[in-house]
Amino acid sequence: MIVAVEGPSAAGKSTWCRATSEQFVAEYTPTGEEPDGSDPAEQATYWAQVNAQRWTQALTLQAATGVAV
Repeated sequence: MIVAVEGPSAAGKSTWCRATSEQFVAEYTPTGEEPDGSDPAEQATYWAQVNAQRWTQALTLQAATGVAV
C-alpha cells in the first residue's frame, strides 16, 4: 500500500509521517537548482523527473516493508 499525504505548508505532514511510519518518502526539499519557469518544457521535465524519483522511492519502500508513506 502506498499512502500519499498532502496538505498546505506547515500543516504537519512530515510530523504525521514520522509518527506513523519509521520509514517514509520525505517531501521535496528545494535544492536551488529548480528551473525558473522561463522555459515551460524544462520546468515540466524537471518536475516529472523529481516526482518519478520519489515514486520509485515509494515503490522500493513498499516492496521492502509492505507500505510506503
